[in-house]
Amino acid sequence: MGSLPRIFDGDRTKADAFLTEFLGYLMLNHGVPGLKSPIRQVALALMLIKGEKVDLWVRNMLETLRRLHPVHHNVPAVWNNFKRAFKQKFMDSTSELQARNQLDKLKFHYPDIDGHIAKFEDLIVKANYNLASQETINLFLKGFSHNRNLLDKVFSPPVPETYENMKQCMIAIVKSMQLVNSIAQNAPNFQPFQRNNQSQLPQGNQQPTQGYAPRQVNSSNAPPWMRNMPVPMDTSNQACVPRQNQQARGNAVQVDQTPTWQCPPQKCFNCNKEGHFQAQCRAPKKAQINSVMDEPEEMKSIQQALTPDSILDNALTMFNRLPDQLKDDFIQKYKGESQNFQDV
Repeated sequence: MGSLPRIFDGDRTKADAFLTEFLGYLMLNHGVPGLKSPIRQVALALMLIKGEKVDLWVRNMLETLRRLHPVHHNVPAVWNNFKRAFKQKFMDSTSELQARNQLDKLKFHYPDIDGHIAKFEDLIVKANYNLASQETINLFLKGFSHNRNLLDKVFSPPVPETYENMKQCMIAIVKSMQLVNSIAQNAPNFQPFQRNNQSQLPQGNQQPTQGYAPRQVNSSNAPPWMRNMPVPMDTSNQACVPRQNQQARGNAVQVDQTPTWQCPPQKCFNCNKEGHFQAQCRAPKKAQINSVMDEPEEMKSIQQALTPDSILDNALTMFNRLPDQLKDDFIQKYKGESQNFQDV
């Protein structure tokens, strides 16, 4: 059943493909009685290996095969020994090293997460690594070393511990980023919500951003939020004018002698008298009652205030629960003509 694999003539670049095709042919004809014998499997493989570069090796393998007993030696170890000898003779010994070098240099390019993972897993097989090992997880994360935002989200609790969980988590994050970028493309004025509004305020004497009037800030007119920032000193005459109320009469300046504000006398919290504090009070101590007010049950169920961050986080959380195919369809549909988010 099925066509035979192509003839192998000793080309090392095609050795892996020949072995893969032959194993597929054996699996396709698994029910054929003649191909259940490991000795016949090796003999069939040797018939497909022809050429000047391989004739001597094939002759030696046939001589070894003829010395085997057709019943007692007809065991799976015969095929395993042939496969190991074939790899040692014809497989490229540097392919494993080349695959490891490619893994070390492999980098993720947004947004092709599916292509990156497929190439990574192919190189893992060629490099003879185990997908379940910690070394594989480290190599996988190394490919995202220049995407700090992705790594920060992946290591947010709960942190995935296996490669499969790490891969699915990374796919979900990239799909969510694609959704956000699609929204941003359809809404040019869309900007992430700034948690710290001070980052939008002008710093020092720099030119203010859009929405702020030009203003020269100095030590006299600096706003309160610039108290700990270095600003130019005010050297104008206005900085030396006294701030007291002045009335000019002739050549003399009469200063309004307004009494300064004084702190009111402190009262004792125990006897409610002035002149001392509660710690120095000699009157009998009043009994202190600590009243605890339980929070009503209806107050606990009040919905938290909606902010741009909370709305976006809730939308992305629901988006992450969708299957990968629905995520792709959702992103592609939103990139189309539909401008209504609910319709999408």
